[in-house]
Amino acid sequence: HRQDKKIWLGKIKNIELENNAVDILSKLRLPEDNVLEMLKVNACYKGCCTELARQPNASIWLGRIKNIKLMYYAVVAITKLLVPEDNVVERLEVSADKQEE
Repeated sequence: HRQDKKIWLGKIKNIELENNAVDILSKLRLPEDNVLEMLKVNACYKGCCTELARQPNASIWLGRIKNIKLMYYAVVAITKLLVPEDNVVERLEVSADKQEE
């Protein structure tokens, strides 16, 4: 299926996804030794995270992550991320206070 295709990015330092782009998070593939400086995911509308919400918990591997910022409906990503046990997150920012209009 075309929908099951993964997107190989190679090594990358920052990922920022907003609104309709949020659902590609589960399709991204990075090397095992990748270190993300920042993962920022922002979804103002519930419909932006449909595919992400369907993913099993701890199923999205992005390597080590230093800073995570999840906003609004994208907070669902926190349970979907699979990070190494010895990963040290320097900053975790979660905000879910905005209501859909």
